[in-house]
Amino acid sequence: MVHCDPAMSDVSPSLPPSGEISLLWKRYEDARVCAWCATANDRVACSFQNTDNPDLDNLVVYDFDGNLLFTDSGILGSTAGLSGHLMGNDGGLIVADKDKVVRFDPLGQVVWMTPTNGQGGDQPLSLNLTESGQIVIASRNGPIAAYDKETGVQTSVLSPNLNLSIGSYGSLNTVGAAGNRIYFLGSRFPNKGALVAIDVSPTAMTQVWSFPFRSESGASPYVSGDTIFLMVKGWMVEREHPKCLR
Repeated sequence: MVHCDPAMSDVSPSLPPSGEISLLWKRYEDARVCAWCATANDRVACSFQNTDNPDLDNLVVYDFDGNLLFTDSGILGSTAGLSGHLMGNDGGLIVADKDKVVRFDPLGQVVWMTPTNGQGGDQPLSLNLTESGQIVIASRNGPIAAYDKETGVQTSVLSPNLNLSIGSYGSLNTVGAAGNRIYFLGSRFPNKGALVAIDVSPTAMTQVWSFPFRSESGASPYVSGDTIFLMVKGWMVEREHPKCLR
């Protein structure tokens, strides 16, 4: 499952806890901010922003009994802490910081590691996955970049500029995904924003339509069927899109 996954692919059958709740175990207490955790089967993986202590890893994976399975072993920088990772059903992980994207197998061995080549902005956002297997990552003060999930090759980069006279949109939000189309919610301070539909192939990203507004982006876009839900910080539409948000 990924952050803002429209299909809720974890399909968790678990009921919410009831009655008395007790602490079973506590680990990694010296770490700084933990922004993301993901679970699959028998494990939990959490990413951290350990900016003060380079001796602490920024990714740790435990089993459900609190036994350490593996860490990133110093590979990842602290910007991995705000970039929600992808976890497969087998417990393998794909994680990003601003300088690299890394795939770990279920035992913590590096399958591939790809530099972002300066395309990670100053903070990559959470990863999402297209139907054809492209990992798509938006970034703050940077472009959207796509990577092949099997090989790690950086396949395309796009900097949406739309109605801007200079510069391009960055983002503070995870892209929504449906099939091989992603939905990017971008901001250009102080008062420019846009929702952009982008088709992603194994070799390129192509802008399909855009929905500009005069505001900053809010929560990550949510895709349900043929409708995209978005939240922005008090907005004014610059022009009506003929299909609205469908």
